[in-house]
Amino acid sequence: MVIIARYIFKSFIYIFLFCVLILWLVFIIGDIFGFLDEILRERIPASSLIAFYWYLTPFVMGQIIPVSTLIASVFLLGNLNKHSEINALRASGVSVWKIIRPMLVAAFIISLFVFVLNDRILPNAMRMANRIRYEKLDVGKR
Repeated sequence: MVIIARYIFKSFIYIFLFCVLILWLVFIIGDIFGFLDEILRERIPASSLIAFYWYLTPFVMGQIIPVSTLIASVFLLGNLNKHSEINALRASGVSVWKIIRPMLVAAFIISLFVFVLNDRILPNAMRMANRIRYEKLDVGKR
């Protein structure tokens, strides 16, 4: 049973990390395209943009990690069902609780990570991101 739990846990984490990466890239690209006219008009250097989005990343992660967790769990269960792995596990006497327990453990670990991220890292990162936005990005508005 440990092999099955490890397989489900590992699959969930891979899908989760892929979802986080894709959603983070979509957010960053969408935000850049939203302010592209200001970036080009004010000739904001790439180093300022990279620093700003580096410090904005903890905020973005706090927003997209819950969605990524949900997408990963739905995708993993759908994928297991597509390949009839859930039916095979149920036919061999494995309960549904034992099938979803690795995903619940992973979701609990992820929620602890998000709590620590929002409590310890996010305030300082947002302070720095706001400072960069005020000093380097919003120069033309003042």
